[in-house]
Amino acid sequence: MEIANILEKNMEYLKAIEELHLAIRKGYESRDIYESLFRLNRRKYQTGRDTGYIDRTVAVLEETGYRNLPGFLYEYSKRHPEDPWAYREMGWIHNWHGRRRSALEHYIKLSELIPDDINTRLEISRLYRVLGEYHAARGEMEKVLSLDSENEDAHCEMGKVMAQETDFKGAFKEFSKALRVNKFNLKIQWEINQYIRSLHRPRGSLLKLVQDLPPDEFEPDLLSLFNDKREELAILLDNLPRHEFREWRYRSVSKEDGIILYLIVRLMRPSVIIETGTRSGTSTTYLAKGCRDNGKGRVITIDRTEDTGYLIPSELEPYITKYEGVDSMEILGKICLEEKNIDMFYHDSDHSCRHFCREISEVLPFMGRDGIIAAHDAVYDEKSPSPNVVDFFQRFSKKLRCRVFNTGSGLGVIRDNDGLKKILSRDILPGIRLY
Repeated sequence: MEIANILEKNMEYLKAIEELHLAIRKGYESRDIYESLFRLNRRKYQTGRDTGYIDRTVAVLEETGYRNLPGFLYEYSKRHPEDPWAYREMGWIHNWHGRRRSALEHYIKLSELIPDDINTRLEISRLYRVLGEYHAARGEMEKVLSLDSENEDAHCEMGKVMAQETDFKGAFKEFSKALRVNKFNLKIQWEINQYIRSLHRPRGSLLKLVQDLPPDEFEPDLLSLFNDKREELAILLDNLPRHEFREWRYRSVSKEDGIILYLIVRLMRPSVIIETGTRSGTSTTYLAKGCRDNGKGRVITIDRTEDTGYLIPSELEPYITKYEGVDSMEILGKICLEEKNIDMFYHDSDHSCRHFCREISEVLPFMGRDGIIAAHDAVYDEKSPSPNVVDFFQRFSKKLRCRVFNTGSGLGVIRDNDGLKKILSRDILPGIRLY
């Protein structure tokens, strides 16, 4: 267990999982071992979107007498009926598999054990809403608001429920309350914006609320960030082949984020771009398209998992070098030494603050003053535990020459390598150090 804890602190999640598997095979069973195992599996899945680690854990549990993860948790909850941990994990697993009704049942049991847990009641309301049980969802939000009348997430969720019930006047009031509670909460702004635009026929008051939100348009902030190249950027914007971007129906990165990345590549004309977190290859495609249209440059992309980049068009492959099945921290230093000069770095891997800062610490010594550092999920990230990239930009965006674009889950772009070096020379966030 101690070895696994050390490995987890060093972010060697897979090795920590294997260490716990070994302990279980040897017959050691405790709540701490299984809790650590589930936490690591969730973290590994969230950072790599690979279910193989969870499947391996299932196999180990089967060897030791448990048929599957829910089976273990069910047995555990029977032996320890007052322990909320098993119900929380059961709810998460069922929800992950799309079994909303089963997930709801376990979250309800959890709320009976911890009646004042706001996050649990928020999850119950979301599940009720997805299942179409709006009256029950509203009831859960009323309980949350009785516990915390200033909870912006609760007002936002209540607004969604009311909109589903076609109570647009009530939805308008709740969304407005959510925005008044914390007008700087970009996540709430993004959620409300996306939800209202997804409605089939929203009323005029709701559309006006969206219009009053900070615009998703990125051009003013981009021109401000690259003010020294304003004329060149304006020409690129005027000649942007928007029809080509509309044809790309990729899901992992929004069209707006992709266009920003493409424009930065066209404007700064980098020779070497490093990307961490390839996944489907959406952002890789935008970066490589910029290189192709410049007539120079290439993208080096790294991902922990195999079979990545399946959305990359074949005509862009000559501009891309892929490293698969390897952690970025194991290979970034080697790539930087080989390339010597890195012009742009794009982060979209493990979004923990520590990992993000360790990656840019590897790259910064090889970047000039004009080097660009960008990060995805800089506004909204419900999957990565705090402190994460969102927390980093919330804390340091005013201290750096950078912009955070409120497009989808957000894109942060930094043009201040000297400022970054000063930040990285001390504690990143309270209690978070790089090494």
